[in-house]
Amino acid sequence: MARSLSLAGPYLLQALFWQVAGAEAAGRFFFLTSAAMFLVLLADLGTSNAFPVLWGSQPGRAVPELSDVLTLRQVVALGSLGALGAMAAAGCWQPMALLDFALLGVFVGSRTALTARQGRLYAFQRFGLLARGALWHAIGLLAVLIGAGATAGVTPTVGLLALIGGNLSELGAMAQAGVLSWGADLPPPPPGSWSARARQAARRLAPYAVAGAAAAVYQRSDALIGDLFLDRETLGLFGTLDACYRLTSAPVFLSGQAIYPALRAAHEAGRPAQTRTVLTHHLRTGGLLALAGMAAFAILTGRNPLGQAGPVGGPALAPGTLGSAATAWLWWPFFLAIPVAMGTALMAPLYFSRGQAARLAKVAAISGLVRPLSGALATALLGPAGLALNNLALEAGQAVLTLVVLPRWFPAATGAPPPPLAADQAKARL
Repeated sequence: MARSLSLAGPYLLQALFWQVAGAEAAGRFFFLTSAAMFLVLLADLGTSNAFPVLWGSQPGRAVPELSDVLTLRQVVALGSLGALGAMAAAGCWQPMALLDFALLGVFVGSRTALTARQGRLYAFQRFGLLARGALWHAIGLLAVLIGAGATAGVTPTVGLLALIGGNLSELGAMAQAGVLSWGADLPPPPPGSWSARARQAARRLAPYAVAGAAAAVYQRSDALIGDLFLDRETLGLFGTLDACYRLTSAPVFLSGQAIYPALRAAHEAGRPAQTRTVLTHHLRTGGLLALAGMAAFAILTGRNPLGQAGPVGGPALAPGTLGSAATAWLWWPFFLAIPVAMGTALMAPLYFSRGQAARLAKVAAISGLVRPLSGALATALLGPAGLALNNLALEAGQAVLTLVVLPRWFPAATGAPPPPLAADQAKARL
Protein backbone atom coordinates (compact mmCIF):
# COMPACT_ATOMS: atom_id res chain seq x y z
CA MET A 1 0.00 0.00 0.00
CA ALA A 2 2.85 2.38 0.83
CA ARG A 3 4.41 1.89 -2.59
CA SER A 4 0.99 2.27 -4.25
CA LEU A 5 0.51 5.71 -2.73
CA SER A 6 3.93 6.84 -3.91
CA LEU A 7 3.53 5.51 -7.45
CA ALA A 8 -0.05 6.63 -8.02
CA GLY A 9 0.68 10.35 -8.45
CA PRO A 10 1.20 10.48 -12.24
CA TYR A 11 -1.85 8.35 -12.93
CA LEU A 12 -4.14 10.32 -10.64
CA LEU A 13 -2.97 13.55 -12.22
CA GLN A 14 -3.56 12.08 -15.68
CA ALA A 15 -7.18 11.45 -14.75
CA LEU A 16 -7.43 14.97 -13.33
CA PHE A 17 -6.10 16.52 -16.53
CA TRP A 18 -8.61 14.61 -18.62
CA GLN A 19 -11.49 15.84 -16.51
CA VAL A 20 -10.36 19.41 -15.84
CA ALA A 21 -8.09 20.47 -18.70
CA GLY A 22 -9.40 18.40 -21.60
CA ALA A 23 -8.07 15.79 -23.99
CA GLU A 24 -5.24 17.84 -25.52
CA ALA A 25 -3.71 18.76 -22.15
CA ALA A 26 -4.15 15.16 -21.02
CA GLY A 27 -2.25 13.99 -24.10
CA ARG A 28 0.60 16.41 -23.45
CA PHE A 29 0.81 15.43 -19.79
CA PHE A 30 0.77 11.73 -20.70
CA PHE A 31 3.76 12.23 -22.99
CA LEU A 32 5.73 14.28 -20.44
CA THR A 33 5.14 11.92 -17.52
CA SER A 34 5.86 8.87 -19.67
CA ALA A 35 9.15 10.44 -20.78
CA ALA A 36 10.00 11.25 -17.16
CA MET A 37 9.21 7.77 -15.87
CA PHE A 38 11.05 6.24 -18.83
CA LEU A 39 14.20 8.07 -17.73
CA VAL A 40 13.63 7.06 -14.11
CA LEU A 41 13.34 3.42 -15.11
CA LEU A 42 16.51 3.66 -17.19
CA ALA A 43 18.42 5.28 -14.33
CA ASP A 44 17.09 2.69 -11.93
CA LEU A 45 19.27 0.08 -13.68
CA GLY A 46 16.79 -2.57 -12.62
CA THR A 47 17.70 -2.18 -8.96
CA SER A 48 14.18 -1.54 -7.63
CA ASN A 49 13.41 -5.26 -7.71
CA ALA A 50 16.97 -6.15 -6.69
CA PHE A 51 17.36 -3.88 -3.66
CA PRO A 52 16.50 -6.68 -1.20
CA VAL A 53 19.51 -8.55 -2.64
CA LEU A 54 21.81 -5.51 -2.86
CA TRP A 55 21.01 -4.15 0.60
CA GLY A 56 20.62 -7.54 2.25
CA SER A 57 17.79 -8.44 4.58
CA GLN A 58 19.12 -6.29 7.43
CA PRO A 59 21.65 -3.49 8.06
CA GLY A 60 25.26 -4.50 7.59
CA ARG A 61 24.64 -7.11 4.88
CA ALA A 62 24.83 -4.92 1.77
CA VAL A 63 27.02 -5.97 -1.15
CA PRO A 64 30.37 -4.12 -1.24
CA GLU A 65 29.69 -2.50 -4.65
CA LEU A 66 26.48 -0.82 -3.49
CA SER A 67 27.91 2.69 -3.14
CA ASP A 68 29.19 2.56 -6.72
CA VAL A 69 25.84 1.15 -7.87
CA LEU A 70 24.05 4.15 -6.38
CA THR A 71 26.51 6.52 -8.08
CA LEU A 72 26.00 4.79 -11.42
CA ARG A 73 22.25 5.32 -11.10
CA GLN A 74 22.69 9.08 -10.86
CA VAL A 75 25.19 9.11 -13.75
CA VAL A 76 22.77 7.20 -15.97
CA ALA A 77 19.97 9.57 -14.96
CA LEU A 78 21.97 12.56 -16.20
CA GLY A 79 23.09 10.80 -19.35
CA SER A 80 19.61 9.62 -20.32
CA LEU A 81 18.21 13.09 -19.69
CA GLY A 82 20.78 14.57 -22.06
CA ALA A 83 19.93 11.94 -24.68
CA LEU A 84 16.23 12.76 -24.43
CA GLY A 85 16.95 16.46 -24.85
CA ALA A 86 19.08 15.80 -27.92
CA MET A 87 16.40 13.62 -29.50
CA ALA A 88 13.70 16.19 -28.76
CA ALA A 89 15.86 18.93 -30.27
CA ALA A 90 16.40 16.76 -33.34
CA GLY A 91 12.64 16.63 -33.87
CA CYS A 92 12.05 13.01 -32.91
CA TRP A 93 8.98 14.14 -30.97
CA GLN A 94 6.83 17.22 -30.80
CA PRO A 95 8.66 20.30 -29.46
CA MET A 96 9.38 20.36 -25.72
CA ALA A 97 9.48 23.65 -23.81
CA LEU A 98 12.75 24.45 -22.06
CA LEU A 99 10.95 24.77 -18.71
CA ASP A 100 9.36 21.34 -19.13
CA PHE A 101 12.75 19.84 -19.96
CA ALA A 102 14.31 21.44 -16.86
CA LEU A 103 11.47 20.13 -14.70
CA LEU A 104 11.95 16.67 -16.18
CA GLY A 105 15.57 16.84 -15.01
CA VAL A 106 14.58 17.80 -11.47
CA PHE A 107 11.93 15.09 -11.38
CA VAL A 108 14.30 12.37 -12.62
CA GLY A 109 17.03 13.37 -10.15
CA SER A 110 14.71 13.53 -7.15
CA ARG A 111 12.89 10.35 -8.11
CA THR A 112 16.13 8.42 -8.59
CA ALA A 113 17.31 9.50 -5.14
CA LEU A 114 13.93 8.64 -3.65
CA THR A 115 13.65 5.13 -5.09
CA ALA A 116 17.07 4.19 -3.71
CA ARG A 117 15.93 5.11 -0.21
CA GLN A 118 12.60 3.40 -0.67
CA GLY A 119 14.51 0.30 -1.75
CA ARG A 120 16.53 0.30 1.46
CA LEU A 121 13.41 0.58 3.63
CA TYR A 122 11.73 -2.13 1.57
CA ALA A 123 14.74 -4.45 1.92
CA PHE A 124 14.78 -3.95 5.69
CA GLN A 125 10.96 -4.34 5.79
CA ARG A 126 10.45 -0.96 7.47
CA PHE A 127 6.99 -0.61 6.03
CA GLY A 128 5.81 1.91 8.62
CA LEU A 129 8.38 4.45 7.40
CA LEU A 130 7.44 3.69 3.80
CA ALA A 131 3.78 4.38 4.57
CA ARG A 132 4.63 7.62 6.37
CA GLY A 133 6.76 8.76 3.45
CA ALA A 134 3.99 7.92 0.99
CA LEU A 135 1.55 10.00 3.01
CA TRP A 136 3.89 12.99 2.92
CA HIS A 137 4.39 12.36 -0.79
CA ALA A 138 0.65 12.79 -1.33
CA ILE A 139 0.54 15.88 0.90
CA GLY A 140 3.41 17.54 -0.98
CA LEU A 141 1.92 16.72 -4.36
CA LEU A 142 -1.49 18.14 -3.45
CA ALA A 143 -0.02 21.25 -1.84
CA VAL A 144 1.99 22.15 -4.95
CA LEU A 145 -0.88 21.25 -7.27
CA ILE A 146 -3.34 23.46 -5.40
CA GLY A 147 -0.89 26.32 -4.93
CA ALA A 148 0.56 26.39 -8.43
CA GLY A 149 -2.76 25.48 -10.03
CA ALA A 150 -4.48 28.42 -8.39
CA THR A 151 -1.81 30.73 -9.82
CA ALA A 152 -1.09 29.31 -13.27
CA GLY A 153 -4.04 27.00 -13.89
CA VAL A 154 -4.05 23.25 -14.38
CA THR A 155 -1.38 22.78 -17.04
CA PRO A 156 1.06 19.94 -17.78
CA THR A 157 3.88 22.09 -16.39
CA VAL A 158 2.00 22.51 -13.11
CA GLY A 159 1.50 18.74 -13.08
CA LEU A 160 5.26 18.19 -13.32
CA LEU A 161 5.80 20.67 -10.49
CA ALA A 162 3.30 18.76 -8.36
CA LEU A 163 5.09 15.47 -8.99
CA ILE A 164 8.39 17.06 -7.99
CA GLY A 165 6.73 18.43 -4.87
CA GLY A 166 5.67 14.92 -3.92
CA ASN A 167 9.19 13.56 -4.38
CA LEU A 168 10.78 16.33 -2.31
CA SER A 169 8.15 16.06 0.40
CA GLU A 170 8.81 12.35 0.84
CA LEU A 171 12.57 12.94 0.89
CA GLY A 172 11.99 15.57 3.57
CA ALA A 173 9.96 13.10 5.62
CA MET A 174 12.81 10.61 5.34
CA ALA A 175 15.27 13.26 6.50
CA GLN A 176 13.08 14.00 9.51
CA ALA A 177 12.96 10.29 10.34
CA GLY A 178 16.75 10.05 10.07
CA VAL A 179 16.81 7.67 7.09
CA LEU A 180 17.75 10.10 4.31
CA SER A 181 21.51 9.61 4.71
CA TRP A 182 22.96 6.15 4.29
CA GLY A 183 25.00 6.12 7.47
CA ALA A 184 26.54 2.80 8.45
CA ASP A 185 24.09 0.88 6.26
CA LEU A 186 26.13 1.68 3.15
CA PRO A 187 29.51 -0.08 3.07
CA PRO A 188 32.55 1.98 2.04
CA PRO A 189 33.64 1.61 -1.59
CA PRO A 190 36.09 -1.24 -2.15
CA PRO A 191 39.71 -0.28 -2.81
CA GLY A 192 40.76 0.59 -6.33
CA SER A 193 40.19 3.28 -8.92
CA TRP A 194 36.74 4.55 -9.78
CA SER A 195 36.90 3.03 -13.25
CA ALA A 196 37.77 -0.41 -11.86
CA ARG A 197 35.04 -0.15 -9.23
CA ALA A 198 32.55 1.02 -11.85
CA ARG A 199 33.32 -2.02 -14.00
CA GLN A 200 32.83 -4.30 -11.02
CA ALA A 201 29.53 -2.61 -10.16
CA ALA A 202 28.45 -2.84 -13.80
CA ARG A 203 29.18 -6.58 -13.84
CA ARG A 204 27.06 -7.07 -10.74
CA LEU A 205 24.29 -4.92 -12.17
CA ALA A 206 24.35 -6.29 -15.71
CA PRO A 207 21.37 -8.68 -15.48
CA TYR A 208 19.31 -6.18 -13.51
CA ALA A 209 20.26 -3.30 -15.80
CA VAL A 210 19.26 -5.19 -18.94
CA ALA A 211 15.95 -6.13 -17.35
CA GLY A 212 15.46 -2.55 -16.14
CA ALA A 213 16.17 -0.99 -19.53
CA ALA A 214 13.84 -3.47 -21.17
CA ALA A 215 11.19 -2.66 -18.56
CA ALA A 216 11.57 1.05 -19.32
CA VAL A 217 10.89 0.37 -22.99
CA TYR A 218 8.15 -2.13 -22.22
CA GLN A 219 6.24 0.10 -19.81
CA ARG A 220 6.67 3.51 -21.41
CA SER A 221 7.12 3.07 -25.15
CA ASP A 222 3.38 3.39 -25.79
CA ALA A 223 3.46 7.14 -25.15
CA LEU A 224 6.39 7.66 -27.52
CA ILE A 225 4.70 5.57 -30.22
CA GLY A 226 1.42 7.38 -29.64
CA ASP A 227 3.14 10.74 -29.96
CA LEU A 228 4.38 9.68 -33.40
CA PHE A 229 1.15 8.17 -34.75
CA LEU A 230 -1.76 9.81 -32.91
CA ASP A 231 -3.09 13.32 -32.53
CA ARG A 232 -2.86 14.89 -29.09
CA GLU A 233 -6.56 14.41 -28.24
CA THR A 234 -6.52 10.70 -29.08
CA LEU A 235 -3.29 10.31 -27.14
CA GLY A 236 -5.02 11.95 -24.19
CA LEU A 237 -7.87 9.43 -24.39
CA PHE A 238 -5.45 6.50 -24.59
CA GLY A 239 -3.27 7.89 -21.80
CA THR A 240 -6.21 8.39 -19.45
CA LEU A 241 -7.53 4.87 -19.99
CA ASP A 242 -3.97 3.60 -19.53
CA ALA A 243 -3.72 5.55 -16.26
CA CYS A 244 -7.00 4.08 -15.01
CA TYR A 245 -5.77 0.60 -15.95
CA ARG A 246 -2.46 1.06 -14.15
CA LEU A 247 -4.15 2.49 -11.06
CA THR A 248 -6.61 -0.36 -10.78
CA SER A 249 -4.12 -3.13 -11.59
CA ALA A 250 -1.31 -1.74 -9.39
CA PRO A 251 -2.50 -3.54 -6.21
CA VAL A 252 -2.29 -6.85 -8.10
CA PHE A 253 1.31 -6.18 -9.14
CA LEU A 254 2.22 -4.99 -5.66
CA SER A 255 0.75 -8.17 -4.21
CA GLY A 256 3.24 -10.07 -6.33
CA GLN A 257 6.15 -7.85 -5.25
CA ALA A 258 5.19 -8.12 -1.59
CA ILE A 259 5.71 -11.90 -1.52
CA TYR A 260 9.30 -11.68 -2.81
CA PRO A 261 10.95 -11.84 0.66
CA ALA A 262 8.81 -14.87 1.58
CA LEU A 263 9.57 -16.60 -1.74
CA ARG A 264 13.29 -16.05 -1.31
CA ALA A 265 13.23 -17.27 2.28
CA ALA A 266 11.30 -20.40 1.29
CA HIS A 267 13.71 -21.14 -1.55
CA GLU A 268 16.83 -20.62 0.57
CA ALA A 269 15.37 -22.86 3.27
CA GLY A 270 14.58 -25.57 0.70
CA ARG A 271 10.86 -25.62 1.48
CA PRO A 272 8.86 -26.13 -1.74
CA ALA A 273 5.63 -26.56 0.22
CA GLN A 274 6.10 -23.09 1.70
CA THR A 275 6.76 -21.74 -1.80
CA ARG A 276 3.46 -23.19 -3.03
CA THR A 277 1.68 -21.71 -0.02
CA VAL A 278 3.08 -18.25 -0.75
CA LEU A 279 2.14 -18.47 -4.44
CA THR A 280 -1.36 -19.69 -3.61
CA HIS A 281 -1.79 -16.80 -1.21
CA HIS A 282 -0.86 -14.34 -3.94
CA LEU A 283 -3.23 -15.91 -6.47
CA ARG A 284 -6.10 -15.73 -3.99
CA THR A 285 -5.30 -12.22 -2.87
CA GLY A 286 -4.47 -11.11 -6.40
CA GLY A 287 -7.73 -12.57 -7.68
CA LEU A 288 -9.75 -10.55 -5.20
CA LEU A 289 -7.72 -7.44 -5.99
CA ALA A 290 -8.23 -8.03 -9.72
CA LEU A 291 -12.00 -8.26 -9.29
CA ALA A 292 -11.97 -5.07 -7.25
CA GLY A 293 -9.75 -3.44 -9.87
CA MET A 294 -12.10 -4.38 -12.69
CA ALA A 295 -15.03 -2.87 -10.80
CA ALA A 296 -13.02 0.27 -10.04
CA PHE A 297 -11.95 0.58 -13.69
CA ALA A 298 -15.57 0.35 -14.81
CA ILE A 299 -16.60 3.01 -12.30
CA LEU A 300 -13.75 5.36 -13.15
CA THR A 301 -14.38 5.14 -16.87
CA GLY A 302 -18.17 5.13 -16.63
CA ARG A 303 -18.89 1.91 -18.50
CA ASN A 304 -20.90 -1.11 -17.43
CA PRO A 305 -19.20 -4.19 -18.92
CA LEU A 306 -22.47 -6.13 -18.61
CA GLY A 307 -24.65 -3.59 -20.33
CA GLN A 308 -24.76 -0.20 -21.96
CA ALA A 309 -22.08 2.42 -21.56
CA GLY A 310 -22.62 4.85 -18.75
CA PRO A 311 -21.89 5.33 -15.04
CA VAL A 312 -22.00 2.07 -13.07
CA GLY A 313 -22.19 3.21 -9.50
CA GLY A 314 -20.33 6.48 -9.39
CA PRO A 315 -19.33 9.44 -11.56
CA ALA A 316 -17.03 8.62 -14.44
CA LEU A 317 -14.01 10.74 -15.25
CA ALA A 318 -15.82 11.85 -18.37
CA PRO A 319 -19.26 10.21 -18.68
CA GLY A 320 -20.10 9.22 -22.22
CA THR A 321 -16.51 9.64 -23.40
CA LEU A 322 -14.07 7.28 -21.69
CA GLY A 323 -16.64 4.52 -21.39
CA SER A 324 -18.83 5.28 -24.39
CA ALA A 325 -19.71 2.77 -27.07
CA ALA A 326 -17.48 4.70 -29.46
CA THR A 327 -14.41 3.89 -27.34
CA ALA A 328 -15.26 0.24 -26.57
CA TRP A 329 -12.52 -0.90 -28.97
CA LEU A 330 -10.04 0.84 -26.68
CA TRP A 331 -11.76 0.15 -23.35
CA TRP A 332 -12.07 -3.65 -23.41
CA PRO A 333 -8.36 -4.53 -23.85
CA PHE A 334 -7.48 -2.50 -20.74
CA PHE A 335 -10.37 -4.01 -18.77
CA LEU A 336 -9.37 -7.59 -19.63
CA ALA A 337 -5.69 -6.95 -18.87
CA ILE A 338 -6.42 -6.37 -15.16
CA PRO A 339 -6.98 -10.05 -14.19
CA VAL A 340 -4.08 -11.08 -16.42
CA ALA A 341 -1.82 -9.15 -14.03
CA MET A 342 -2.15 -11.95 -11.45
CA GLY A 343 0.27 -14.08 -13.42
CA THR A 344 2.46 -11.31 -14.80
CA ALA A 345 3.10 -9.95 -11.29
CA LEU A 346 4.85 -13.18 -10.28
CA MET A 347 7.50 -13.13 -13.00
CA ALA A 348 10.17 -10.93 -11.38
CA PRO A 349 9.71 -12.32 -7.83
CA LEU A 350 10.04 -15.91 -9.10
CA TYR A 351 13.18 -15.19 -11.11
CA PHE A 352 14.92 -13.08 -8.45
CA SER A 353 14.04 -15.39 -5.55
CA ARG A 354 15.89 -18.20 -7.36
CA GLY A 355 18.90 -16.17 -8.43
CA GLN A 356 17.84 -16.27 -12.07
CA ALA A 357 18.44 -12.59 -12.83
CA ALA A 358 20.33 -13.36 -16.05
CA ARG A 359 17.44 -15.44 -17.39
CA LEU A 360 14.97 -12.70 -16.48
CA ALA A 361 17.16 -10.21 -18.34
CA LYS A 362 16.88 -12.30 -21.51
CA VAL A 363 13.10 -12.57 -21.27
CA ALA A 364 12.78 -8.86 -20.46
CA ALA A 365 15.04 -7.90 -23.37
CA ILE A 366 12.89 -9.90 -25.78
CA SER A 367 9.70 -8.33 -24.41
CA GLY A 368 11.22 -4.86 -24.50
CA LEU A 369 12.22 -5.33 -28.13
CA VAL A 370 8.92 -6.84 -29.24
CA ARG A 371 6.62 -4.30 -27.60
CA PRO A 372 7.61 -1.12 -29.49
CA LEU A 373 7.88 -2.98 -32.79
CA SER A 374 4.54 -4.74 -32.50
CA GLY A 375 3.01 -1.62 -30.96
CA ALA A 376 4.09 0.59 -33.84
CA LEU A 377 2.78 -1.92 -36.39
CA ALA A 378 -0.51 -2.37 -34.54
CA THR A 379 -0.98 1.39 -34.19
CA ALA A 380 -0.30 1.97 -37.86
CA LEU A 381 -2.95 -0.64 -38.73
CA LEU A 382 -5.56 -0.17 -35.98
CA GLY A 383 -4.89 3.22 -34.41
CA PRO A 384 -4.94 3.54 -30.60
CA ALA A 385 -6.82 0.23 -30.28
CA GLY A 386 -3.69 -1.43 -31.64
CA LEU A 387 -1.66 -0.14 -28.70
CA ALA A 388 -4.23 -1.41 -26.21
CA LEU A 389 -4.50 -4.83 -27.88
CA ASN A 390 -0.71 -5.07 -28.03
CA ASN A 391 -0.55 -4.49 -24.27
CA LEU A 392 -3.17 -7.17 -23.60
CA ALA A 393 -1.45 -9.72 -25.84
CA LEU A 394 1.99 -9.20 -24.30
CA GLU A 395 0.69 -9.22 -20.72
CA ALA A 396 -1.21 -12.44 -21.41
CA GLY A 397 1.91 -13.99 -22.92
CA GLN A 398 3.95 -13.14 -19.83
CA ALA A 399 1.23 -14.54 -17.56
CA VAL A 400 1.28 -17.85 -19.44
CA LEU A 401 5.08 -17.90 -19.29
CA THR A 402 5.01 -17.32 -15.53
CA LEU A 403 2.26 -19.76 -14.59
CA VAL A 404 2.95 -22.56 -17.09
CA VAL A 405 6.57 -22.42 -18.29
CA LEU A 406 8.55 -21.15 -15.29
CA PRO A 407 7.63 -24.05 -12.97
CA ARG A 408 9.33 -26.38 -15.49
CA TRP A 409 12.40 -24.16 -15.70
CA PHE A 410 12.89 -24.08 -11.93
CA PRO A 411 13.37 -27.64 -10.69
CA ALA A 412 14.83 -26.15 -7.49
CA ALA A 413 11.29 -25.28 -6.46
CA THR A 414 10.51 -28.98 -6.09
CA GLY A 415 13.22 -29.79 -3.61
CA ALA A 416 16.76 -29.26 -4.94
CA PRO A 417 19.17 -27.94 -2.31
CA PRO A 418 18.97 -24.17 -1.88
CA PRO A 419 21.76 -21.86 -3.01
CA PRO A 420 23.90 -20.06 -0.42
CA LEU A 421 22.63 -16.77 0.89
CA ALA A 422 23.43 -13.78 -1.30
CA ALA A 423 25.06 -12.11 1.68
CA ASP A 424 27.45 -15.04 2.04
CA GLN A 425 28.69 -14.56 -1.51
CA ALA A 426 28.89 -10.80 -1.46
CA LYS A 427 32.07 -10.77 -3.52
CA ALA A 428 30.72 -13.16 -6.14
CA ARG A 429 28.89 -12.18 -9.25
CA LEU A 430 25.10 -12.48 -9.12
